[in-house]
Amino acid sequence: MGWRRKRRGRTGSIRLRSPPGSGSSWERGPEVFGGKEEVKGYEKRIADLERVVGQKEVEIAFLTNFLKGR
Repeated sequence: MGWRRKRRGRTGSIRLRSPPGSGSSWERGPEVFGGKEEVKGYEKRIADLERVVGQKEVEIAFLTNFLKGR
């Protein structure tokens, strides 16, 4: 059914509660956040992208210095 609004607290903020029978986030963690393999895949992708960005920074610095010398 989705999340339901709970009545306002003393501060006026709206608190949300999970629908009955949905289980806690601890029980559903892997399906909500993905497994360890998925996280490792993302970490590898991030490392690859950081390496590419580093290479591009070196190329930009090289070309900047080259063009200044002209």
